[in-house]
Amino acid sequence: MFIKAENYRRNWVSMQHPFGCALTQSDRKFGYIRISKNASSTIASIKRLELNEWVELNKFNSDVYSIIRDPVQRFFSSIPETLSRYRPVSPVYPSNMGKRDVHVSNDIHEQLQNIQIHDLKSFLIQYLEMLEYGGFFDAHHEPQVSFLTTIDGHYYKGLNLFTLGNIFQGMNEIAKKYDIKKFDNIQDIKQVNSGTDTSNSFIKYFKQGFKVLNKQNELRVFDPMQKWGDLNKIPVKCMRLEFYKSIKKYEHDKDIVHRINKLYKQDFELSKSVLSENKIIVRMS
Repeated sequence: MFIKAENYRRNWVSMQHPFGCALTQSDRKFGYIRISKNASSTIASIKRLELNEWVELNKFNSDVYSIIRDPVQRFFSSIPETLSRYRPVSPVYPSNMGKRDVHVSNDIHEQLQNIQIHDLKSFLIQYLEMLEYGGFFDAHHEPQVSFLTTIDGHYYKGLNLFTLGNIFQGMNEIAKKYDIKKFDNIQDIKQVNSGTDTSNSFIKYFKQGFKVLNKQNELRVFDPMQKWGDLNKIPVKCMRLEFYKSIKKYEHDKDIVHRINKLYKQDFELSKSVLSENKIIVRMS
């Protein structure tokens, strides 16, 4: 017996994600709903799936698939992603700087700038309080149920889910059903996007952001992660990975997990429901 997704109001303006849409093929065999931080770029980039068209889910009649992830792990993975992308909405900031940007209100930008970073547990509590009282402002930490439900709280028609831990088995079940070449090993499903990205493109993007914004002294983008890096003398090329590794140490902290559990209650219930079925792919609707 699955939980019914409750009504969930989204701040559509702040979410830079195609909610209500799925990726599909030209012949629309099946659809794939991207959920940020759940290997969404990885799946979308697999050439043999031919996911090259966006379609509105209310106009789509084939089955759709998506991947869900442990809410605690996803939350921690989302933090360096958000901190490396957020940009203030300001006339002195070039709003077309890049498609990776997450534009936030000036209030959120100011709160992020003022979070204390000396103690990482304190930082995490302050960050959670921002989301608890101010709401979600980035698709990377938006609850997973909001990607999978209509605006009135119902799961999309023909929805099938599998967990990130079963990505290899799940992708092979899809491949078998739709006569797609089998994935021989996990390396066939190459991870191309990660919260621990240390690629040259990220470093270039990171430095470009500072170069532009430091011309405007009142605006800085990569705080508090940049403050933490400066404090701990972490080079830019290692900063995102080291910050992620440092905050992950609190994945089992009772206070932190309790707050994440409350904030992502529906995601925990969804994950529990899917895991209880003991199937690789679970049909939700």
